[in-house]
Amino acid sequence: MHSDPEILGGTPVFVGTRIPLRNLIDYLEGGHSLDEFLDDFPSVSREQAIAALEAAHVDDLEYGTIYFTDASALIKLFIKEKGSTELRRFVAQCGVIYTTALCFGEALGVMKRKRFFEKSLSQDQYISASNNLRAHISSNIIKFVEGGDLTNRDIFFEAADLSDMHEIDLSDALQIVLVSRSKIVGATLISADKGLVEASRKSGISAWNCETEPAPPMGLRLK
Repeated sequence: MHSDPEILGGTPVFVGTRIPLRNLIDYLEGGHSLDEFLDDFPSVSREQAIAALEAAHVDDLEYGTIYFTDASALIKLFIKEKGSTELRRFVAQCGVIYTTALCFGEALGVMKRKRFFEKSLSQDQYISASNNLRAHISSNIIKFVEGGDLTNRDIFFEAADLSDMHEIDLSDALQIVLVSRSKIVGATLISADKGLVEASRKSGISAWNCETEPAPPMGLRLK
């Protein structure tokens, strides 16, 4: 980013352009994707946009909570689906969200299925969505949760107990375990999986169904 009194009165702009950072923030808060912004402002590179977002992010705990996403929510951030617009707007306001390496792998698997089996994505859309997910993680816009490893015996059997209790798969159960273990008051799980949302709430974990429910106010713990 660059600020010069001779350019737009000192408004922060992308280096080599007269495009304000505010334009990017407004796009994301309006529910548009990073790709849409880059298409409309081709003089801004993807690397510039990601670096600016990383620099502009607020502290994780500014709103009194952190947000965890499963694979179903990750997909909606990078592929246009029901609930995508509101979820993108919400995440842009959060600054940072969390997921697990397992969910990252699952999300890539869903993109693969959409491209090669359902044929609902073109090759360009498939590569773009996968690359955007990778870039958000490499720049810490999306962070991996530490300890999110089913090879840990205690975590595995805690997830297995939840799987038995709520009839959900181990990956979903792992999300509940990690949110619970975060011990952050108001930590919230974001998912489009109705079964996972219901199991989370029955386990005393705040959850938002990003496909069927309106976004919560920042920092509000959902029941």
